[in-house]
Amino acid sequence: MSLQALQREEEEHLAWTFHSLFTPHYDALKVQLFPERNITNTDDHPELECWSANKKVINELLQILPFGTLLTQGQYKNLTVDSLDNILYQS
Repeated sequence: MSLQALQREEEEHLAWTFHSLFTPHYDALKVQLFPERNITNTDDHPELECWSANKKVINELLQILPFGTLLTQGQYKNLTVDSLDNILYQS
């Protein structure tokens, strides 16, 4: 077996070990920070298009951000200049 193959095998082993050790911690954080009652499935909102595999969004973002709305240039500017700071402070 070549040195490169050994290094690759060791790297994969370390990645799997890290994943195995971190997964329970990650799952606990997810439950603590984002309980199911605070999550909405975008499939329940026909006005929303979701292109990601995970179709869930935090309720607060669903209320604050203009999902499913076409913004004029002025509305977009207002959102990016003024509203983003408010979103950060509210979360």
